Amino acid sequence: MQAGKFDTRVTFQEKVSVPDGGGGYTVEWQEMQGAGQGKRWAAVWAKPQNTADEETSTARVSNAPDYTLIVRTDSGTRTIKSNWRVLIDGLPYAIKSLTRPDRVRGTITMIVKEDQPT
Repeated sequence: MQAGKFDTRVTFQEKVSVPDGGGGYTVEWQEMQGAGQGKRWAAVWAKPQNTADEETSTARVSNAPDYTLIVRTDSGTRTIKSNWRVLIDGLPYAIKSLTRPDRVRGTITMIVKEDQPT
């Protein structure tokens, strides 16, 4: 993949438990810690929806498309998990799946959806 394709700034976040001051904890989203923190340049594009597949179209709860997101692999991006989220243009996207790092291309590919992860 050419360097020019990585033209979208994204931020990876993970859930953390934070003391609430009353002896309990609240869950908050925090930017990924580690090498370079959570901000990365990524290639992002909408996946085409297959309208011919009835099972797929009836199973969709919303009309929001899935997106393919590719980042360069490094010590930080190799720690990303599918229960994290990524902010694209300030909007949260759930990470639905991610591949193991592609050592030849030096990238990690993810499928994300505009939604809060559970």
